[in-house]
Amino acid sequence: MKKLFVTAALVLAAIVSAKAEVVSRDTVAYTGTYKLEKIEKVNKYGEISVRYVAVLNDIQNSKGEPRKVTITKATYESGKIDAIVYNNSDNGSRRIGKAVNTQSK
Repeated sequence: MKKLFVTAALVLAAIVSAKAEVVSRDTVAYTGTYKLEKIEKVNKYGEISVRYVAVLNDIQNSKGEPRKVTITKATYESGKIDAIVYNNSDNGSRRIGKAVNTQSK
């Protein structure tokens, strides 16, 4: 039982320290082509998990495939995205955080 608590504490500490690296966020307009997807998965207990994803055709990952980015349900229901949010860390790296529709609330 003690090992479980220690492991949980280490995992929580790693998550907190990873989140602490983000220094700022930049929102950049996106006018490229994309496709919005709703991904539903059912586990063995019948529970359904839903994810909303935008496939950005103009941005590619390291394998040369279109980049998949998380979106919110409101963005999915609006049917469009017009901006990409980048996370800038303190070491100078810049990663795509999510795609958004700035007009949807």
